[in-house]
Amino acid sequence: MEANTLDTMKSTGEANTLAAMKPNSDGNTILRLNGLGQNLNRITIATLQDKHIMAVVRNNQKQIYLPILKEDVIFLISNFKLVPGPKQYKSIDAEHSIIFYYKTKIAKSPDTNVIPHYKFELIPFSDIKKLVGNINMLIDVIGLVKTYGQIERRNNRAQKMDVLLTDSSLSSHFQANSSQNLCYSHMSENIVLTLREDRAKQFVILLPACKGDPVFVVVTGLLAKKFSAEASLSSTDATRYYINIDYAPLTCLKDELAVITNNKTEPLPPPKIEHFVTPTGESIPELSISSILETLIPPGTLAMRCICHAKIISILDGNRWYYNCCPTCPRALRDLNGKFFCLACQEETETLAQR
Repeated sequence: MEANTLDTMKSTGEANTLAAMKPNSDGNTILRLNGLGQNLNRITIATLQDKHIMAVVRNNQKQIYLPILKEDVIFLISNFKLVPGPKQYKSIDAEHSIIFYYKTKIAKSPDTNVIPHYKFELIPFSDIKKLVGNINMLIDVIGLVKTYGQIERRNNRAQKMDVLLTDSSLSSHFQANSSQNLCYSHMSENIVLTLREDRAKQFVILLPACKGDPVFVVVTGLLAKKFSAEASLSSTDATRYYINIDYAPLTCLKDELAVITNNKTEPLPPPKIEHFVTPTGESIPELSISSILETLIPPGTLAMRCICHAKIISILDGNRWYYNCCPTCPRALRDLNGKFFCLACQEETETLAQR
């Protein structure tokens, strides 16, 4: 089916609702771009029906379409196809997605504020544990940033930073009003979010712009993983964050947290930087060596964390309490005529870590 031109569609209003389209058929619609995950070639868009759908851009078309598309802009799109959606790493729980091909045309359209500026499929922290290991759906959450750590470099040279978020437990129903704001119960929960590589660097850059104010954030495109015995969230290439935006659930969260903390008149605190980010939000104690030697591990726990500032006076190399570790895997390196070789990776390395 050859679609009308964009000018004709604008003048006649001939735009399909996605719900009325049949799979593998051509379509025309008006939509707002909500999220752009370029590394996954997937785009999140909101439609006229106040619903989400995902668009997929093929690798050979990225240079054509991605420079045109901008977040929070209304577009009129013609000649796309409605196809079955991907099975894994979906940003939206929908059966179908749209796909661009060589006939697809994209043009900006006036913003009449009919399509919402922000739309997310929010998951409460209490449900994250059920999603550990699930790669079918990416996760969107909202929360108040309580603490965050420094960017750390792991043995494999990967960088990561932990952030502690707190929320009110999302209920499964809506308030009975026209705005359809999400309702919250009067209890808060914490979860650790691990940001990796560029996502961690971007977050650190954005924080100073808050100027000491509390940081309420929407984070999208996450996966649920294990953090010690607790469930945690981890960033992906599709992860985006939206800080202190004008979004009804964030406003509701702010009000609910003020009630929970009995702090209705004074603003909530800004995020604190910590050496270690813990699920409880508690600071890690600083202990001397003598205090550590006298400390008893609390009943029911296997270990405890602390910070100790000390001066290294000697290294006992002969007792083999540490070893030269491969930067890729945790195996020990062999010293062969001054060159380090990893039997597990079957390759030489010029860099090493001591473990």
